[in-house]
Parts: sequence; structure tokens; C-alpha cells
Amino acid sequence: MLRDKQRRDQTGRGLISWLVTLTIISFIFIFIIRLFPIYEEYYSVQTVVDSMKVEMQAQPLTKQQVMVLLMKRIENSDIQHIKKENILLLTSGNHAKVTQLNIQYQVETPFIFNIHLLTKFDVSAVVDE
Repeated sequence: MLRDKQRRDQTGRGLISWLVTLTIISFIFIFIIRLFPIYEEYYSVQTVVDSMKVEMQAQPLTKQQVMVLLMKRIENSDIQHIKKENILLLTSGNHAKVTQLNIQYQVETPFIFNIHLLTKFDVSAVVDE
């Protein structure tokens, strides 16, 4: 009889376990909220690079033409973390046309207190000859 009463009294979660669970869920929620805009921008960069690849396959473009078109598309897509120094354009042999486009960049975002998240991205497109 005493054991049954103790079992009924001790069922459920205590306050400490609820606080620990809430803390873990909050931590995961903040993590997702901080990373979502960064990855959303990454997918925009991927879309821009894919569209540039299609355009470079349709007609040969010089480095200057590709850079102008690429920077316009980056600006129109509201991509904020890519600068000209993050972009590498490669040409093939003696030809002036661009055959490879590579964008490498990193984004640092505050997480909690003095902890920051650093994400690095590398997006490439190779034009078939």
C-alpha cells in the first residue's frame, strides 16, 4: 500500500527537468533562427551561379562581362556577404571566355553572448566547352 502511494506521488516530471528541456529547446530554436538567413542567402547565391552558368554556355563571355552581370544579379538578389574579392573567374587556354566561376565566402553571425557562428561557403560552376 505504501509503495503504491509513493509511485503515484512521484509520477511526472519535476521542475528542474522541465527547465532543462526548455533550455535545450530554446538553444536549438535560437540556433535555427540565426542560421536560416545565412542559408537562405546561400541558396540565392547558388541560383545566381546556376543562371550565370546557363548564360555562359549560351554565349562566350569575357571576365569583365561576367563580373558585370554577376554583380548586377548579386545586387538584385539582395546578397550582402559577397564582394568582388570573393569571386574567382578562370579562362581556358588562349581563349578570353570564362570557363569556370567560383565564389568562396564566409559569414559570421552572433549566436549568444560572445559566441559567434562562422559558416563558409564555396559555390562553383564549370562551363562545358
